[in-house]
Amino acid sequence: MRSTQRKLVESQFKPDLKRVLDLVLLTLIIFALYGWFAALFRSTLLNNPRALLTMQRGFAAAFVLIAIQLVLSALT
Repeated sequence: MRSTQRKLVESQFKPDLKRVLDLVLLTLIIFALYGWFAALFRSTLLNNPRALLTMQRGFAAAFVLIAIQLVLSALT
């Protein structure tokens, strides 16, 4: 690789500390918000018996459908 090409490649991939720290901060904020919303959703769901029962029935139906697909795939 020629010297000018090497300098060009090195300058393009030189990490910028401010950009890296901004990305880390943005990632931290996003994960914190995700955790907060997940906790809020969980507490809301656990305090609502009707929603909890609906979710349980939905998962049960999904597992029954998966079991039916498995049986049908084994028969063919």
